[in-house]
Amino acid sequence: MSNDSLPFPDVEGDAKKLIDIFGKHITKDEILKVAKDRYKTIVNEGFTDPLSAFLQAKVITEYCSELGKLLHESAYNEAGKYGKEDNHIMGITFDQTSTPTKRDYSIDNEWSDLQKTIDECKAAQKEREALMKKAIGLQGVTDDDGVEINEPPIKSGGKQIVKVTIARSLKK
Repeated sequence: MSNDSLPFPDVEGDAKKLIDIFGKHITKDEILKVAKDRYKTIVNEGFTDPLSAFLQAKVITEYCSELGKLLHESAYNEAGKYGKEDNHIMGITFDQTSTPTKRDYSIDNEWSDLQKTIDECKAAQKEREALMKKAIGLQGVTDDDGVEINEPPIKSGGKQIVKVTIARSLKK
């Protein structure tokens, strides 16, 4: 069943609420409040089905992410016009900063030898993990030396999610 004809959640109304707040002093709590209000409308009032609303929210998130990437350089340049005392707009603080510099240490022979040892240990660890994965739900799994392999305990539970894939472009 296609839900293409379902109405889009009142994003315009939500955006207006956020802009009204933004005109004053926006906080994460205010953003959360608008989101919770929209959630209640979707779930309690049946405005649209939750899956459709979830997918639409994902599209909005992707849009905002891409827009942010496009605006980044211009925003960085604009932020440079503000001093440390004036680095906030409507309660949002910003600074020009840099990400950490990454160095290439491979020119040093001792470092390279240590990295080779680390890589070998990681490869051996991955092999051991693969063997331990085979033991999940089974008994009597042994390694090459005849040592019984125990099922690894759960470190954190698997979470149920909705995997979303947005097409790059329409196929023709």
